[in-house]
Amino acid sequence: MNSYKLAKIVSFVLAIAATIFFFVTELVTIDKTTDNHGIVTGFIVLSYIAFAIALIAVIYYVIKETMQDKQGLRKTLISLGLLIGAFIIGLLIADGTEVTKNDVVIVSAGASKMIGAFLNMFYIIALAALAVLVWANFSKLKK
Repeated sequence: MNSYKLAKIVSFVLAIAATIFFFVTELVTIDKTTDNHGIVTGFIVLSYIAFAIALIAVIYYVIKETMQDKQGLRKTLISLGLLIGAFIIGLLIADGTEVTKNDVVIVSAGASKMIGAFLNMFYIIALAALAVLVWANFSKLKK
């Protein structure tokens, strides 16, 4: 059995389970006095399972296709290295200050540093993308 057929079967089973959860939720919520947190928890677990299956499938196919093309693997590793480099630069620039309100710590210093690092990483990538766009359009105008 190939992976496409397996993915079809698994998605069909998940769709059936979601439909059953939906109708059970509708039947339970007809009686407004019933607490239906257990059914909502079932939906959450089902969504986690579906997300995990989708994530595993995407990672599998990306790795499979990348390993078949050596030039693509090289480009992927270069892009990944640049992304890690942008993160390291963002982490070095980030300031890890605690966020407090009424003497209660809302965000710890470590979490603040990570948030700042990812924001800085986003800014670095956005500036790089803008620079590439300007350079490409400038070189077009030059010709």
